[in-house]
Amino acid sequence: MDERIKIFDVSINNISYADLELAITKNLLEKRKLIIGYCTAHKLNLAYSNTALKAYLKQFDLLHPDGIGIFLASKFLYGNSGLKHRVTGSDFYPLLANAGVKKDWKFFFLGDTDETLRKISRKYPLMKIAGIQNGYNFETDLVNKKINESNVDILIVGLGSPLQEKWIIDNKEKLDTKIILAVGGGIK
Repeated sequence: MDERIKIFDVSINNISYADLELAITKNLLEKRKLIIGYCTAHKLNLAYSNTALKAYLKQFDLLHPDGIGIFLASKFLYGNSGLKHRVTGSDFYPLLANAGVKKDWKFFFLGDTDETLRKISRKYPLMKIAGIQNGYNFETDLVNKKINESNVDILIVGLGSPLQEKWIIDNKEKLDTKIILAVGGGIK
C-alpha cells in the first residue's frame, strides 16, 4: 500500500478498493488517525497552479487515484509501472458504506445540502449515521464539537476542493475521529 506514483509533484497511492478498505479497517482497529483524500485529473490541474492545495495534499496520509484520467496519465508517464487499478470514489463509497454496516462503523457527513444529507439514510438504511452537517452554513468550532460528541468512526467531508483539503488539515488535530475522508462532491 505504500507504493506511490507522482504526478505534478503529488504522490498518489497505487491502490485498489480492497486496499482502501483494509487501510480504513486497520487504522480503526489500531485506533490510529488516517486522513484520506483523492486525486482526479481536475484536482491535479488545480494543484499544479495552486501551491496551497498542493501543500495540503502532501499532508494527507493516503491519496487514492480517482478516475480514468489519472489512470491514463499514470500509464502515459510510467508505462507498466503506473497505476495497477482504475479507482473511482463514486464506486468506492458504496463499498465503504456496506463495509461500515457489516463492521458496525459510525459515520458523520459534513458537506453538501441538508436535503442531500438526508437522502443518505434512505439510500443506506442500515448505516449508522452519527451526525450530519451541511457544507454551506456552519461554524467550524461548533461542528468540531458536534463531531467529537458523536463518537464517530469515519468523518466524510465533501466541501469541494480546495476548501475541504484546507478544512481537514486545519482541523484534523482537533477531531477525535480516526478516519477523515475527503470526497468532494461524492456525498450522495
